[in-house]
Amino acid sequence: MLKSSRKKKLRNVHNTYVIEQSSMETLRSKYVLLDTNFLIDASMFRQEVGNLIDQLNSLGCSLLTTRSVILEALGGTNNENDLDDKLAYLEIVFGRPFNELERLPIERRLPDKAELLSFSRQCNKFATTDFELFLMLEKYKSSGILLISRNHKDFTSKICNRTGFITLLGNKEIRTYGIYQAK
Repeated sequence: MLKSSRKKKLRNVHNTYVIEQSSMETLRSKYVLLDTNFLIDASMFRQEVGNLIDQLNSLGCSLLTTRSVILEALGGTNNENDLDDKLAYLEIVFGRPFNELERLPIERRLPDKAELLSFSRQCNKFATTDFELFLMLEKYKSSGILLISRNHKDFTSKICNRTGFITLLGNKEIRTYGIYQAK
């Protein structure tokens, strides 16, 4: 049985995001795409993600996302006040107005067969949003663009290199985000 003071210390552990030390150089001065799962988690841990965003900014990262991710992150909004709150929060996370969140062009063409096969061979099905993120990684791979996602099964070693980790050490659980780069 734990002593009373030790129980109290364990209860007072705060949620915190931790960038794996070896991932710091990987992230330095890179464009970083944020996946929906990251944004949803961030909305639950606003103070903690603020510290992580400060760290990413200090590394010179430019945070980006896609139209599909924005739409998924806004999902489940029931009223205008909730929508305004979510929009304001996205502006805080990305550090720019909502209408400027998409800095990279979104693909307007249909993917070719090679792109479809490359992505679909790793799993039985895939989401449009994850495929869009994959296409962005592919298109801008020469710039060193990275993705932060908890969807480890959608960005397997068949199509991406996992170059690092960010961990959310929580009071009740631990969440691990991969840092991915197109092969």
